[in-house]
Amino acid sequence: MKGVFGIVALLVVVAFVALLAKRQFGVARHGVAAPTLAASAAGIQPPVGEPPTATTERVRDDVQRALEQSNERLRQVDR
Repeated sequence: MKGVFGIVALLVVVAFVALLAKRQFGVARHGVAAPTLAASAAGIQPPVGEPPTATTERVRDDVQRALEQSNERLRQVDR
């Protein structure tokens, strides 16, 4: 009996996760496709995947700084 309840509970959890995933993918798909279709219908070409350079550089700098701090802390621990 416990096994049956365990399997039913597992199926309910899997169904719930599948429902959430379907909603998230639906939002992502419609959130991107709708403006693109509207822009192309109006004759406007939307920008194509240009990464924001300021954000990219800031992330790269933050990662570099974090790595340097980590290396410095490791050197202090080794002393």
